[in-house]
Amino acid sequence: MSKKSSRRFASYPRLNPLGIGKNISAADLIDQTFLAYNGGRLREAARLLTEKMLPANGLVGMSLTGALTPAGLGKSCLIPLMRAGFVDWIVSTGANLYHDLHYGLDMALYQGSPFLDDVVLHRDGIIRIYDILFDYHVLLDTDAFVREVIQGP
Repeated sequence: MSKKSSRRFASYPRLNPLGIGKNISAADLIDQTFLAYNGGRLREAARLLTEKMLPANGLVGMSLTGALTPAGLGKSCLIPLMRAGFVDWIVSTGANLYHDLHYGLDMALYQGSPFLDDVVLHRDGIIRIYDILFDYHVLLDTDAFVREVIQGP
């Protein structure tokens, strides 16, 4: 490379990622190999989180809106994040709390399609939340559980 060319790029770090080894940590994986494109943006977000949003002895809160828990994100992501200490508290819509109960009560929800005919689904007693399907009785049984709980001590 010519001196003129190297001066032109002097303010930019050279892309020269390391090979991924079997003992690489998650932090090193992100810092050393996620260098450009969306991987670079993910690295920037991870650094922002660790350097600016995780103060010493601080608390991390999360707000939830939209149909996250019907897709199973409470069980698969939110609870593990809290157990691992990444999230200290959550503010949520009532719908997310309600639909998360389906999983706590071991009710079946299914992958569907957003393009199904709602008239046919309604006739068959099937509820659709975008591409999630479940039997109408899931709602009735969840409601019965909530009524029982709120009538307790």
